[in-house]
Amino acid sequence: MPDELEGGDPPSPHPDEMTGSELTAHDLITLERDLTQGTESADSELTRARRENDRKIVNALRADGYEGPATKNSSHA
Repeated sequence: MPDELEGGDPPSPHPDEMTGSELTAHDLITLERDLTQGTESADSELTRARRENDRKIVNALRADGYEGPATKNSSHA
């Protein structure tokens, strides 16, 4: 029986399938590691193009100082 029907947590999406608001700092590190280490299908032209685009997104998020989504306890000064 699937976890969802048993009250378990649904599987979390892979970091490269998340939007910027769903990414945490840990997800960025994981995504960056995956991008730099590559995958078995890295020889595919489409995969290389996607990895390059993902790398640009990670770099842009870091340049903006992205640290993950704000928590409910965050205060706005």
